Amino acid sequence: TFEHAVNASTVTADVLAPTATMSTTTAYMGGTTQLVGTAFDENGAVSQARLYDGTTLIASSDAAEQSAAVSALSFTNGGVNWTAGWLPTTAGAHELTFIASDAAGNETKVVQTVAVSEAAVVTPSSNPIAARVTLQPGETRKFLYQVPALPEGNFYIEQYIVSSSYWNDYYNCSGGFTVSAVDAETGAEVALPNAYNGCYAGTYFQSYNGSSYGYQEAKRSLILTVTNTTGAENSINTYFSLGSY
Repeated sequence: TFEHAVNASTVTADVLAPTATMSTTTAYMGGTTQLVGTAFDENGAVSQARLYDGTTLIASSDAAEQSAAVSALSFTNGGVNWTAGWLPTTAGAHELTFIASDAAGNETKVVQTVAVSEAAVVTPSSNPIAARVTLQPGETRKFLYQVPALPEGNFYIEQYIVSSSYWNDYYNCSGGFTVSAVDAETGAEVALPNAYNGCYAGTYFQSYNGSSYGYQEAKRSLILTVTNTTGAENSINTYFSLGSY
């Protein structure tokens, strides 16, 4: 009887590409939009992920590729969910491509067309007339009130479209405009509960001594759309106030 031990080695080729998704989002020119999705590989973690606007790299999970023009693409939830910031500079249709690869070099590509709307970015200011805009008869403009990281403790935040004469002529409000609002990230409609005789429309929130007052909508970045309803030029102020008590 002859017996001989045989040691067999098995080589397995990984030919299975990761699975990936990218969610539809609403984006606005001049404002940072958080793009999100998922990426998963059955044979291990996704090793590399990149996001392109057309052929231009806009986000990467590789720190060596990140810069002022290329944001960080980060994974959470055990490397399944990803998020990346995107600051579009032109309006119109943008073809975004998300590419995820594994350690074996297998790649998955997800393409999503995102419509970027034109909106002027409004930043917080202590001067209520710092951002005056003149609208032509019937003209419609969009304004992005981009909320920064809010402070702890006591603070207030106000987001309004205001008739310019409300500050100039002893509250002699001319009105003559309509305003609507949506959540800047989701595109969902947001009510503007605060209005005064057509002089202004918007919302506010304040935190004071552990209590909250006003409307939670003001804590989110909002897009306010204003239309001049008069037959002549009409000036408005994009009033965005953020401060601490």
